[in-house]
Amino acid sequence: MSSGQNVHGQAGNVIDTTNLRAAVRLAERGRSEARERILGRSVPEALTGCWLWEKTRNKDGYGCISFLGKNRKAHRVSYWAFRGEFDRELTIDHLCKNKSCVNPDHLEPVTHRENCLRSGNQAALCARKLVCSKGHPFDEDNTRIRSKGAGFSRACRACEREKYTPKGQRLGRRWGK
Repeated sequence: MSSGQNVHGQAGNVIDTTNLRAAVRLAERGRSEARERILGRSVPEALTGCWLWEKTRNKDGYGCISFLGKNRKAHRVSYWAFRGEFDRELTIDHLCKNKSCVNPDHLEPVTHRENCLRSGNQAALCARKLVCSKGHPFDEDNTRIRSKGAGFSRACRACEREKYTPKGQRLGRRWGK
C-alpha cells in the first residue's frame, strides 16, 4: 500500500494512513518530550525509590504539569510517557502512597473503587473487615447490605437478631413465667 492510501477501518470508517503514521510519530515525540520533562522536574529519593515532583503541586499534593496544551497531573503523564496508553477511566494508584511521586514503577492503573479500598480511610477499613464487632462473619448468609445516604453499608444479621430479640427469649425462657 502506498503512502497516503485510504483503507477501511472498523465499521466502514475510512482512515487516511498518512495521518495515522503522523499521529503515531507525534505521540512518540510527545512521550519522549514528556519523559525528559518528568525526569528534569523530579528528584530521585534514595530510601524509597520515589521520584519526587519538585514543581507545582495542587491543593491535594499531586504534581501538576502543563502538557499538550492542558494542565495535567504529573503522575498520569509519567505513567503514559514511560508505560504507554491506559484507560482514561482508570485512576493511577500510587503504590508507594506518596502523592508527589512520579516514578512509573510506583504507579498502577486501577478502578476508582480499587484505589479507594487500598487507601487508609474509614470506609476502606470497614469494607476490608471480615467479621463484625462481635466476631460474626461477614458472609453471604449473615450480611445485609443497606443503602445509606449516597452509599451502602453492611449490617450483621446475627447482631440484628440479638438486638431485636427480647432478653427473656435470648436466654431460652418464655415471657410471663
